[in-house]
Amino acid sequence: MLLCLTTSIVPTVIVDNIVWPNGIISADERIFGFPYSIIVPDKFLVSSKTKGNLYLIPPPFTGQQPIPLVPSEQKLWFYHDAVFNDMDLDGYVDIVTARANVPLVSQPVGELIWLTNPGNSSKEIWIINHIADADLNGDSRVELLVPCNDVKNGSFVVYELPIDDFRSGEIVKHSLATNFKPLSESKGRGASGSALVVDIYDQRKPVITLSGDDDGCAYLLVAQSEDVADWNYTLTKFHQVESTVGQLSGNDIDNDGNLKIFVPSYGQNQITIYRLLHN
Repeated sequence: MLLCLTTSIVPTVIVDNIVWPNGIISADERIFGFPYSIIVPDKFLVSSKTKGNLYLIPPPFTGQQPIPLVPSEQKLWFYHDAVFNDMDLDGYVDIVTARANVPLVSQPVGELIWLTNPGNSSKEIWIINHIADADLNGDSRVELLVPCNDVKNGSFVVYELPIDDFRSGEIVKHSLATNFKPLSESKGRGASGSALVVDIYDQRKPVITLSGDDDGCAYLLVAQSEDVADWNYTLTKFHQVESTVGQLSGNDIDNDGNLKIFVPSYGQNQITIYRLLHN
């Protein structure tokens, strides 16, 4: 094998305002109908370079401004890679991507998110869905937890992964709760939000707390039985305000043996703390 130096390839500047690109991904042409489009995830943990996004750049590449796909958030994230798949089977190709936030004084956070395709329009906002994993039914296998954020009929679903090879085996979907709707149907609004799994020491199955996001609520999902094949859950609303509810967190801050659930209400500028008592 012989390598020869060539000078026949002339590089062309596509854009010069993506500060820290983390690779270039060939975009699925079904998203916008443009062959040869690219997506560039950007930024890193370096100070002043942490506000990243996924940028779509369609052809022709010269003179094009990158189109950010991830809605603006208060927390600063940097992004790596993108995978294309129709996650909610609505006929539109969605994007799954990994991102991280590494602050100077607190713990770093990494997330796997699914961006819902708004209908193959580069002018509409892609909705963020957080993907988590946990053993929900006590079978010692991890399931994927996916809140499906939508403006008219949001839901919360779980995917059972195949035992052997997830790339070729059957992935089984279970819908645990449906009919979530935001307080208003304005642009960028949706429900439900992210989930927090809480293990109960004397139960095989954990309970799930769920942010309603733009519906202003927080919910508790409790399994109706300990049968590993039973995916029926009871949904109970335990918090309601007239503004967006953010990501829930939990900690036993006073060491009384009961987990405390922290519920941020953005419009009220407050955090409400609930004590989860065992029966």
